[in-house]
Amino acid sequence: MSLRHKKKRVTVTDIAKEAGVSLKTASRALNNSPHVRKEKREAVLRAAKKFNFRPNISARQLASNRSYVITHFYDNLNTDYLSKIYTGMQKACHKHGYYAVAEATDYSRKNFIAQTLDYASSFNIDGLILSPPLCDDAKLIEALKKQDIKLVLISPQEASNDDYYVFVDEERSAFEITEHLITLGHENIAFLGGLKSHKAASDRQKGFISAMKHHGLNASNKNIKSGDFTMQSGHDAYVDIMKKLPEATAIFAANDEMAMGVIMAALNDGKKIPDEIAIAGYDNIRFSGLFWPSLTTVSPPVIEMASYATNLLIRLISGEIIKNKRHEFVSEIIIRKSTNKRKSS
Repeated sequence: MSLRHKKKRVTVTDIAKEAGVSLKTASRALNNSPHVRKEKREAVLRAAKKFNFRPNISARQLASNRSYVITHFYDNLNTDYLSKIYTGMQKACHKHGYYAVAEATDYSRKNFIAQTLDYASSFNIDGLILSPPLCDDAKLIEALKKQDIKLVLISPQEASNDDYYVFVDEERSAFEITEHLITLGHENIAFLGGLKSHKAASDRQKGFISAMKHHGLNASNKNIKSGDFTMQSGHDAYVDIMKKLPEATAIFAANDEMAMGVIMAALNDGKKIPDEIAIAGYDNIRFSGLFWPSLTTVSPPVIEMASYATNLLIRLISGEIIKNKRHEFVSEIIIRKSTNKRKSS
């Protein structure tokens, strides 16, 4: 006969007793209901932490008619960006006892909206996180709202007064990294933009032009080239930039992949980086610090944005009235070895 005894499973009743509250109050607090006084909620959470208690998801689903699932719908090939969003979602979901799910969609399908609504209702999803380009589809957002599905947007191009969203000022961030290149002594700076349909790319170009004009420098079509966010387009654009602006001593690309393509083309051209040409990017993807030379770039706080958006969504799901519907984050410039002070010719 085994001398080991099975450890007693902690229940909500035990948590309520430890916290000195009713079973109903303990259950509400653990389900993140807004109808619990702050001091009682904190007492319940302290008791749950003491016993290392996590409510059974099936029991919670039955008791509250919720799935405790939050899904991020996306149609985006940037795996680094998607990974950061999922990390931020997981961080918030784990704290509140929810599950984070990432679901790929095909935005180009004619019945895309119907499929999205069907998925959300079939799996009884509590709320959705939408990122570009889905967060910019007004018809999709309206259809989701009609189904009373809670949602929070990440970096929408435009948002209505009814939308909850998080964002960074892309134009300001691009202004700041362009100004960084200028303070290093660069005057002939080229900009490699992204897809014209992409608002973030448009805002980054505006920031570049604004910084150049602010410092009395030229920002004409001669300085600007469009790409498609791929490494190959960055590689190809470098050749065209050098033909139009051979005196360029710096290039700012609207994303890191294009910047890496520029670096490879410049090295192939025999250029010394950053002595002969400085190169900066945008996004701070995982490989930007591992690349050679390591890439100076703008780092938007995507993980923090996704975590905040998920926390906001959970509060909405819980019935909380939230007045501040938008929240702005500030990007950081990460200075690495691809930029340096301009050396006199």
